[in-house]
Amino acid sequence: MSQKLFRGFTALELIAVVCVLLILAGILIAVFVSGKDSAVGLRRTNAAAALNGAERSLLDYNSSTAPGLGQDPVSPPADGPGRIAALTVAGFIASLISTEDVILMQTNGIYYWAPAP
Repeated sequence: MSQKLFRGFTALELIAVVCVLLILAGILIAVFVSGKDSAVGLRRTNAAAALNGAERSLLDYNSSTAPGLGQDPVSPPADGPGRIAALTVAGFIASLISTEDVILMQTNGIYYWAPAP
């Protein structure tokens, strides 16, 4: 009497392994999605900080220039995209910042930038 030994996986073992792999893939995808959301928030915060620094530099530049020194003050427009373009052309910002990342706000005639919600 010889018995045949079949080596391999049963269907139940194969289904269990596939289920475990699917669960691990779901966890991994959730981690990547949450990482992407936090990266977007960080990009918006950094863009607002860079623009606020450029606004302070513009304010310092305009307060230190005098007509007798031959330098004209920089006066950017009041809208967000035009203001970003003017700050970039004047050399106060060296990076590309999207208007979708920041919101332009004004208090008592002073402009400041906040991250977009």
